[in-house]
Amino acid sequence: MSIVVNQEATCVCEKVRIRIKGPLFFSTYCHCMACTRMNNCSPVSLLGIGIPPEKVEFLKGSSSDITVRKGYSKMIQAACKHCFTGLYQQPAGASFVATYPATFHGGNADRKPNLLSKELWPQKHINYESRKFDCTDSLPKYLGFTKTLVNNDGSIVPPE
Repeated sequence: MSIVVNQEATCVCEKVRIRIKGPLFFSTYCHCMACTRMNNCSPVSLLGIGIPPEKVEFLKGSSSDITVRKGYSKMIQAACKHCFTGLYQQPAGASFVATYPATFHGGNADRKPNLLSKELWPQKHINYESRKFDCTDSLPKYLGFTKTLVNNDGSIVPPE
């Protein structure tokens, strides 16, 4: 069963609100430099949604309210030009955008929980070699974007 994500994302100043709608490619914790530097934290919770950036729907504001720039390495990053909140990023040439669940609109104003549905919870860690600390959860951890599994301390798991 494929999961279709249909979420609204909002920047901090609320001048930009977008709808991200498309098939879920992945849900992960990412430790790469692009995510870490864009969000000033590590790891970053990311959802990969199978849409090109031009299919991101503006509910408030327009494309003139975002800045799209070259980020770390081959990353293209989009942020609100008013408050600099990251809205999505995309590796150059990829067929998806990676968005941040932290920007999803939720019930905080009325003190209701703003929880992701369980199907959108991170399923793994990627780029674990760039971590800022060891993560001791039970999720699988991978070197880069490879299939090489590592332990919580970063040591490679021997193949079976």
